[in-house]
Amino acid sequence: MRTLSKSKLMAYRQCPKRLWLEVHRPDLREDSAATQASFAVGHQVGDIARRLYDPKGKGTLIDPQEEGFDAAFVRTQELLQSSHPIFEAAFRAEGVLSLADVMLPVEKAGQRGWRMVEVKSSTSVKDYHRDDVAVQSFVARSSGVPLTGIALAHINSDWVYPGNDDYDGLLLENDLTDEVFGRGEEVRDWIAQAQRIVADEREPSVSTGKHCSTPYDCGFLIYCKSQKPQAEYPIEWLPGRLSKELRARIEAGGLTDLREVPDELLNDKQQRVKAVTLSGKPYFDQQAAAATLAAHEMPVYFLDLDVTSRMIIWPFLEQMRV
Repeated sequence: MRTLSKSKLMAYRQCPKRLWLEVHRPDLREDSAATQASFAVGHQVGDIARRLYDPKGKGTLIDPQEEGFDAAFVRTQELLQSSHPIFEAAFRAEGVLSLADVMLPVEKAGQRGWRMVEVKSSTSVKDYHRDDVAVQSFVARSSGVPLTGIALAHINSDWVYPGNDDYDGLLLENDLTDEVFGRGEEVRDWIAQAQRIVADEREPSVSTGKHCSTPYDCGFLIYCKSQKPQAEYPIEWLPGRLSKELRARIEAGGLTDLREVPDELLNDKQQRVKAVTLSGKPYFDQQAAAATLAAHEMPVYFLDLDVTSRMIIWPFLEQMRV
């Protein structure tokens, strides 16, 4: 039986083909700039979480990439005998290995236990986060850890950075103990199915669809698209949300090219994009642009503040006094 990381098990949850490619053809993966930025933000939030959960700096950070996974597992077991926080603790059981973001010692009825906290850079708890935490809980408990509870911490969207490198209040915790402790058999079933997928020498046949970007952008999308006939004017060029009827037709395999899309299934902006794309003639509404800009004095500055960019530019905002 192959040992699968938690991330590969989550890849299976998204798409069996993604898991198979992760294992057998990782060379085909091409992560987008947005995905790479998301990784960077995740690391930054993880660094902040370590400071918040270990203000005295007595905890230990394990680095399996540097130490090697076998050494990381051994050191984790040693540190579980201590009374200090552990970060990136390594566990493995029933064919899966995982790294816990935060492990906090807990004394209960004279017995030492541990509380796990998984840290996410989103602003709310998503369904796939619940699956993620269920796997973490299962692997830790199956490896013998006396886990007393598990929570998911995410970004507090109402929090305002006060400056001076003070991130107190940035994270909100959601206790998921009762929910995920009861999902052991479900996780065990995921593992069995994932093992069957990776044991097969044949690549699974899975069509592209909304799962290619939900819950994560898949790094194999370019490869998967290359395996089917390419449209001259792909529907993916349409901006914004697609109507339910249009999505249904696409997922049913009935539409691939903009020329096939009825105008009544498109909003005004999408119809404009379709017309410009097919005609090859640029569109610019000079009067509307002038009317919009007239309300603003020059010079004008633009700052795109989504969650990702906020995390990256916070240190600079204080310096700029924005």
